Amino acid sequence: MDINLRMKSIELLINFMSHDLKKIGKGQPALKKQAAECADNKKPLPRSAPEHEGIESGALAEFFEGLNKNPHINPHSAMVLRHGNVVGEAHWAPYRAGVPHMLYSMSKSVTATAIGIAVDEGLLSLEDKLVDLFRDKVPAAQGLLMRNVTVRHLLTMSVGIRFNEVGSALSDDWERMYLESIPKFDAGSAFEYNSMNSYMLAAILRRKTGMGLGEYLKPRLFDPLGIERYAWETCPKGVEKGGWGLALTIEDAAKLGELYRRGGTWEVGVQEVRLLSEEWVREATRLQIETPNGENKHGYGFQIWMNELPGAYLFSGAFGQYVVVLPQFDAVVVLFSGSAKLFANSTLQDAIVKLFEKGSEKSALQEGPEARERLGKAVSSLELNAADALKGASASEEEFRLIAEELSGREYLLGENVASVFPLVLQGVHTNFTDGISMLRFERSGDGLGLLLYEGIDCNHVPLFPRRDYTDCVLTLGEEEQLASARCQWRRDPDGAIVLRVSIAYIETPNVRLITLFIQNERIDAVFDERPDVMSSAGLLFELAGYSHMEYLRTLVPQMRKAHIAGRLRNLIEPEATGRMIAHHRAQLPGGARICAGEAEKSGALPPRGS
Repeated sequence: MDINLRMKSIELLINFMSHDLKKIGKGQPALKKQAAECADNKKPLPRSAPEHEGIESGALAEFFEGLNKNPHINPHSAMVLRHGNVVGEAHWAPYRAGVPHMLYSMSKSVTATAIGIAVDEGLLSLEDKLVDLFRDKVPAAQGLLMRNVTVRHLLTMSVGIRFNEVGSALSDDWERMYLESIPKFDAGSAFEYNSMNSYMLAAILRRKTGMGLGEYLKPRLFDPLGIERYAWETCPKGVEKGGWGLALTIEDAAKLGELYRRGGTWEVGVQEVRLLSEEWVREATRLQIETPNGENKHGYGFQIWMNELPGAYLFSGAFGQYVVVLPQFDAVVVLFSGSAKLFANSTLQDAIVKLFEKGSEKSALQEGPEARERLGKAVSSLELNAADALKGASASEEEFRLIAEELSGREYLLGENVASVFPLVLQGVHTNFTDGISMLRFERSGDGLGLLLYEGIDCNHVPLFPRRDYTDCVLTLGEEEQLASARCQWRRDPDGAIVLRVSIAYIETPNVRLITLFIQNERIDAVFDERPDVMSSAGLLFELAGYSHMEYLRTLVPQMRKAHIAGRLRNLIEPEATGRMIAHHRAQLPGGARICAGEAEKSGALPPRGS
């Protein structure tokens, strides 16, 4: 079975890189996600001046400035807590405090917390065996192979099962696929990171309680902490994914780190309530297994990474989602980002150490007005660094208005392409892929310009204005809906060509789509890029498929060559599209409602693509 699974995983990766949509995600349900709304935290953490908690405002300003300048981090939001109080926070526009952000593998630490509560309640034991918990699903031949696998082994990533996150796209029954997979080694003898171990913890909790993770945690964790806004994606069978798929605001993620720093207690009203046992917090946050082959080499607890700083540990997610708990400094640091490196925390750690090394552990510091002013300036004008600068961009609002007037009403029919308003990495995460953008349309709106992108059954409206600020919009692909924010840069070349650079930040995710449009006469050329970039992100797919770098070179590269997909892969990484203008053509339904380009082609209102 595992050889077959491995070969199917290779085939899936090949299909992904060649954009063979008919073979990707077959049988998987569409993600029916609604866009989040920005809302204030109704039960915020207490705030305090940095100096009152023994931190210099100047050092805190330097910390945020350093994050902003570091090209490897690309921060979205950051928060620093000392002695249980928020002493500093920063948000890089258009990211903001009240929007839940994808946590990726940071979700695992929350899943483990749910298991800890179940253990504290006597519903589970760490020594419970998988074969006993899933007697109805473990094949007879597998019972002997998996007889020693326990809840503890799932928590410590020491099972060695070959069924992984990539393989999950091949079946709608993840429990069965996991239980039929053959372990690579004896349970507990080695560490191998696999998100499906965390999924099985979620499945166990549902079996034991009859509740999903969200329902179980609501009265036991989320309500006491004041976490009201959370969303957790589920598998095709309705079980939370466990190892990924959770979204929280940065303040709510900070509350989870603060709960562990406090040893499992929380103030609810005027009372201090124990939400997690001391024993669970102690065991979850200490070294349980060495991680010589892990992304982090300092060891692993119960779905929590160890850190080289004394007593420190972290909840960690891909593309730079971190909650770092620092008992040495009585502090918690949280970062949401869009790092091109999947688990890039070394530069963050250096910045954290520098932040606290000048502080005082016990006494308050003298507050200096100049340092406070510097801190205020440091966090007041931050904006996303998405490498979105357009060379030779104009700052003339009048020139933008002239461009908008010239483009308004134009429609461009595009040739065959694999471009999407959604970044490719975001498409891959949710197995929600595009057939390409078929048409672009420009519409003047007040002092702005609407860019309409027709993609399959969707018509997305991206608002463009002659200012640096971002403008929110809701964008869709299939049944998935994402809150996004867009801005535009522009120029007119000496030959009269118009160049527009559109940056679209998907502010519930680490992802940013960059679209560059070159428009001259009746021709339009579009180039689509994204941050984090596809090549950096592709490593995640190979890791999830269980490939080392050498295995990738030895196994996957020859398969790619055999499939002749090198050219297609280049186009997938940075798609391009070329189109011709249909002079002020308006395809409308009665009442002025737009119809998508695909329907327009069928009705004859537009000629077929590529004609």
